[in-house]
Amino acid sequence: MAPLASSRMQLLRPPNWRSRVFDVLLALNAPSARLLRSVAPIVHLPFTNTYFVTRRDDVREVFLNDAVYAMQAMENLAVILDEPPFMLGMGDTPRYRAQHAALRAVVPDSARDLDRLQQDTSDYAARLLAEANGRLEVVDFVRTITFDVLMPYFGLHPPHPDLQLWATRLFEFQFNYFKHGPALLKDPQLAAEAHAMAPKLRAYVDELIAAGTPGDRDVLSRCLARQHAGAPGYSPGDIRTALIGMLIAVPQLPIVLPRIVEQLLRRPSQLAAARQAALDPDPAVSFTAVSAYLFEAFRFDPLAPAVVRQTSVATTLAAGTNRATTIPAGSMVLPSFASAMRDGRRIADPECFDPTRTAPDYMHFGLGMHQCFGEAINRRMLPAMLQALLRYPIRRAPGAQGHLIRRGFFSDTLRLVWS
Repeated sequence: MAPLASSRMQLLRPPNWRSRVFDVLLALNAPSARLLRSVAPIVHLPFTNTYFVTRRDDVREVFLNDAVYAMQAMENLAVILDEPPFMLGMGDTPRYRAQHAALRAVVPDSARDLDRLQQDTSDYAARLLAEANGRLEVVDFVRTITFDVLMPYFGLHPPHPDLQLWATRLFEFQFNYFKHGPALLKDPQLAAEAHAMAPKLRAYVDELIAAGTPGDRDVLSRCLARQHAGAPGYSPGDIRTALIGMLIAVPQLPIVLPRIVEQLLRRPSQLAAARQAALDPDPAVSFTAVSAYLFEAFRFDPLAPAVVRQTSVATTLAAGTNRATTIPAGSMVLPSFASAMRDGRRIADPECFDPTRTAPDYMHFGLGMHQCFGEAINRRMLPAMLQALLRYPIRRAPGAQGHLIRRGFFSDTLRLVWS
């Protein structure tokens, strides 16, 4: 069992002017999006080729039209993966469909895999909490469980001592660095670190592939079994791309769950109800009820304010409405799923915390062909960690660290205590 010693100073970059500006923008996002939904739902950001999209109908249109609003991910993925490309940066092509099918064959949405991950997460969380002596730093708690459970499942074992650092930094580079975007999104130090770390990560994964054996123990051994059987899509390069593509998404969980806990702490009556759900003697009933509180809390502070798309051709968004906007080819489009989930035109009483909402109210994992590949895993691991945590009478630790502290895009610190 890995210790819960803090590693934030190693994993997260020191604050700089970019992260501080980003902190301000995140704080302003919800009120500004509320205003924009009413007065300028598709806004052309001044002095840029960027469009910010706030209404739910328009966000859905962007998400569901990948041929026009394409993922802008290839350039950064090329740095991380070298070759072959990962499906995250592809359009709806035969190569995309083949890679998606090959990866789904070894990372199935099956009860066997998902039950195993949920149980491992729940057991590990319970052990760590029992050893915590009434004091817990939530970000480290989530990160420890996430990496210690998922790395053996992926087959990235034994883990390299720098694996968490590589994954965290490359995640930041992949989703928060745009060479051709605004100055805030261009950080030459981050780019330099990514260029230095990516070859080391690839070499580590290559060694595991070369030393691995076919089987059904983990994702890597399943890939090697299919390679041994002559199935297409499982060359050493294909396997490396798949494993690294999944790895650089793992840092999302220690970003997300502390935000969810913070949202519950701000609402004592909802926290009490969620804790009551966690204490239900029926584990399945408890898990379902805790999940409902989790995903509703997540709506108030999702993973990111928006995602990035780039128009492949000139297009008109919201055609036929009084907000119809012509967007030139090559423009950056930011569909704000955070805003879409609080759009009162489609979401009933959007500022009310309501755990009885149904799945169509949420866009946590995106929509369309690039909907989060690991959604099923996240839907098991996140509630399992929260369920274990809520079985204790948690409250904020004294001082500033008892409130969620961010470092740019990342959750940095949230300390809890209990008797």
